[in-house]
Order: sequence, then C-alpha cells, then structure tokens
Amino acid sequence: MKNIVTIGWGNGHSHVLACLKESDFFWELQIHALVSMSDDGRTTGKLMQQFEARFWRHLPPPWDLRRCLYALSESEYAWVFQKVLEHEIVLEGKIKDYSLLQLFESHEVDKEFLEYLNSKNDYFLNFSLDIDEPIAWHKFWNIMMACLYQNFLYDYNYMLRVMHDLLGVSSQVIAITTDKAYIEAELENGKIVQKQDNISNAADYHSKIKALRLMSDSYHAKHNFKIDSAILNAEYILISPGDLYTSTISNLIIWGINSLLRKTNAKIIYIWNTTNKWGETEGYSTKDFTQNLELYLGKTIDVLVLNNAKAELSDEEYQAFQSDISVKWWQYIYLDDEDRAYYRSRGTRVIEIDLLSDQSFYKHDMQKLENILKKILI
Repeated sequence: MKNIVTIGWGNGHSHVLACLKESDFFWELQIHALVSMSDDGRTTGKLMQQFEARFWRHLPPPWDLRRCLYALSESEYAWVFQKVLEHEIVLEGKIKDYSLLQLFESHEVDKEFLEYLNSKNDYFLNFSLDIDEPIAWHKFWNIMMACLYQNFLYDYNYMLRVMHDLLGVSSQVIAITTDKAYIEAELENGKIVQKQDNISNAADYHSKIKALRLMSDSYHAKHNFKIDSAILNAEYILISPGDLYTSTISNLIIWGINSLLRKTNAKIIYIWNTTNKWGETEGYSTKDFTQNLELYLGKTIDVLVLNNAKAELSDEEYQAFQSDISVKWWQYIYLDDEDRAYYRSRGTRVIEIDLLSDQSFYKHDMQKLENILKKILI
C-alpha cells in the first residue's frame, strides 16, 4: 500500500479526502490526514470557551475533524451521521440536560440506526456533557465530541478512535496537536492580527502577512505523537487546497512538525487554490504561495497541481463568486510565463489542467482531481 499523508483544514482538505475515498485506487492507499487545530470561531469557539470555563481544560476544536471523518467513512450509515450531526440543535434547556441518546432520538432516527449505535458502543449513548449553558444552536457534532472527550477522561486520541470505529473509518484522521494552538499573523505594516477567525474571516486588513506564529498562550503546542511514524514513513505528503496561512501553515508552526518534514523522504505535492482571498492572500501570485509555504515547510515542493481553466460567468454568477466566503472579493489565479520559467529552472514538476467543478465557481472537480492524483500516486 502507498503511505499518504494529507495536511490541511477546511472544505479543501475534506474535499481531497472524499476524492481519494471515492477513487478506484482508494484500497491501495494508507491515509493519514493531519488536521489543523487552530479554529476558534463561531459556535465551535463558543463551546471551547464554555468547556474551558467549566473544566479548566482546553477542548481541541472538533469542527474540521468531523468533515474529514465523513469524507473517509466506509459505513453504510455515513450519510445518516452527516445528516444528523451537522444539524444545529433547536431544543430548549441546557447542554447538561441531554444525553447523547436523547439528542439522537430528537432527530427521529430510525430504530435500525439506533441498534447500530448500540452494537458499536451501548454505554456512551448515556453520556451527557456537564455544561450549564443553553444547548440551542450548537452543532450536534461539536456537542457529541466534547461529550465523549469529557467522559473519556480528556483523552482526545481515544475519543477519535471511538469516532473512527463508529463511522467505519479505516484511514487515520489525526489532530495535529491536542494542545491549545491559537495563532497570530504579523503584517508587513507591523500590525498583529490574533486568532484564526480574525485572520481568515474578518480579514479587516490590507497589508500582506509577514509571519504566522503561535500566540503566547499557545507557544508550546507540540505535535501529536501519532504523527511521527506517519510523516517519516510517508511516500507522498499531499497539501490540500485551502487558505494559505490559516488552513495550511497553521499546521506547520506546531512544534515538531517542521523537523519531521525535514527528515522525511516523501515527495511533497501541493494542490493549489483556484483563487486568491481578500485579506489573507490578497494580490498573491502563484510564486508568493509557493515561496511562503516552502519557508514553513523547510523544503521545496516536488509537484504543483493547479487549475488553468477560465470560468465564463454571467454578471450574476460573478457577483456570487466574489462574495463567497472562500474568495471574499478576489480573483482566480493562474500561472504566468515568468512563474513557469521559475519552476522549470528549479526542477519542480508542474501540472496545469482544467480542475474547475461544474457545480461550483471555485472548487476542484472530484473526478478531474482523482484522475490527476492517480497518475501521480499510483
């Protein structure tokens, strides 16, 4: 089997994993998906704050782990899990008032699915999360993972093993760290922007990012011990599309990751974004992406995969494209002749091909991406 490590966060990472899972060569791969733990926004961030206030412990954000587990699930109930666990809870009362079984039953899941849950683990359905806060509008998935984490005596890796078994995931989805891993960006104008949500989503700045680092309360975040063998034994390290700093580089600044990457003999493959994004990579060229990423990788990228198709959009579609949160008023990016010569001079393999999905203005088409990855990996 081919040992593959994927690195990322967000939709781009889970999209690549889903592409590999649905491929005709999935059974030839041993996948370790390394997931950024710098998320701090929205209902995830609120639950993390409540958890720390109640238990005096950091809750590593569960938000993106769940997308990767869905993407790699081999269970016949994968679609049920996704349908139920993605829902925002609209019940009255406090989080501690509901067991996991009551939450599942509130979604009117059928008897066969409940029997499946019981066959996997009949006791955890009685767990509840002992937090004295309203449950309404929290994501079921976040509540479930936080609940298991608390009841499994704060063993995050064990909690993830249970989730792997529950969703029938034979690949490994690994939190890059279980320590607090909040990030901050230093801009070229000297301003400091703290926290992932502000860097990626608020993005109220127009100066380029000079450096990304861990915040002072997260400075000693060390990598998950399960990552060592995954990286050192990898044949390919696949860096997924996503926000350059908050989705990708946020993984590389965790203590121990860079030294492992320097030791590995794996080929580094980078699947480029199809667009820039306001704030984080505003005005970046393709070379800007590569050079900034390689600064944190500590080594050069071996293979670049990027889209060269130009979408033909109506005025209405163009407005929808630009206003999307993953684009935020910026543009498609393409390789120019100068950059092609640059990559040719350093011996980097560049694959330019139509990767745009017909179902999205900016996402990669899964079948097109599968065809390219098959040629590279197999």
